[in-house]
Amino acid sequence: YSRDRVPFDIMDEIGYEDCDWVSTEASWDFWGTFRNWPFPVELHVPCREPIDFLLSQCNHKGEEFDCQNPDVEAEITKCSLKNDRFSLQLQSEFDFSLKCFDYSQFDEYTALMEGHLTQRRYKLEYAFRSNNMIAPRKKKEECLWNNPDLLKTVNSYLQRTSDYHEFCNTCMGSHDDLFVAASMQK
Repeated sequence: YSRDRVPFDIMDEIGYEDCDWVSTEASWDFWGTFRNWPFPVELHVPCREPIDFLLSQCNHKGEEFDCQNPDVEAEITKCSLKNDRFSLQLQSEFDFSLKCFDYSQFDEYTALMEGHLTQRRYKLEYAFRSNNMIAPRKKKEECLWNNPDLLKTVNSYLQRTSDYHEFCNTCMGSHDDLFVAASMQK
């Protein structure tokens, strides 16, 4: 931990009352902190293309998706990281407003948010920190992209078994997509 990354117990002690924006990769139930918040809570979910997301997780874990293995579920499980960061219960139990945006447009997202957040007194230069410390990803060598039937099977499985992918599939392109909403305001 450092000044860039504060431990959760310290953040909880300081409190979030003066925060315009909170970003975390904790379990979805972390957001219960804001269940009885005196202000409306809007969560912005970065949506990734399911196959690309899965293969990124494979790379992060140093695993390779084996397209020859007939046990597709085992291959998906082998690569998947903890899938506890998102749950549809955020909407049903906490009554939060859930919005989405295309993860590949993160720079556009931060530009969109600039108009909504209080400006920092001291601007800091963003320092990118790679999450894939094992090795740079080699997309051209990932067998799944060259196997349309398996690609469809894996995508269907991810959509069916993941609240995150189910939400993103419904949200992207809808009025809850932050970029769609922004273009309608112009």
